[in-house]
Amino acid sequence: MPRAWATAALMGSAWDTATTVPPDTPPTLRAPTAEKPLRLWVGGDALSETLSASVKSVFEPTGIFDITTDPRVSTGLTRPDYFNWPEHFANDVLPVDPTTKEEPPGFPEVMIVVFGANDSQNIEKDGEILERLTPEWLDEYRSRVASTMDLLRHKDDERIVLWVGQPIMGPGSKVKGMDQLDHIYW
Repeated sequence: MPRAWATAALMGSAWDTATTVPPDTPPTLRAPTAEKPLRLWVGGDALSETLSASVKSVFEPTGIFDITTDPRVSTGLTRPDYFNWPEHFANDVLPVDPTTKEEPPGFPEVMIVVFGANDSQNIEKDGEILERLTPEWLDEYRSRVASTMDLLRHKDDERIVLWVGQPIMGPGSKVKGMDQLDHIYW
């Protein structure tokens, strides 16, 4: 399912119907070694910048992790016209070889993603503006999150994806609805 959605995203249909299905068996991580480090990818919106730095400072000194970081300030899942995460994942992070339909060697074995800090804004869907945090907006956002998880999932369940929720925002914060977004991620 993830590849079909990625193809649809690249053909102009930015978000497909979510089809998330749990794997038959959970992925297992191999024991990393200095000769064959575990490939870890960390990225997402601006909040992934701090997380990326923290992950690198803890794991990199061990010598058994190959860490790629990809924080993108002011991005999220609500504005693919500004930065299209599904397209970026399909083309740059998890490309599929068109001849074999397989990911090339070196695919991330663990992905840690962070979205939401910039997502509490209106969504444009099929020419219609969905007002942020309305039931229609929440349905569309839930679909985008599920489709993104489908896209990140390895076809043979050989990848662990960790979606980090947003921190608690104080009552004076201009960013509203983080509890609702965190519930969707959960």
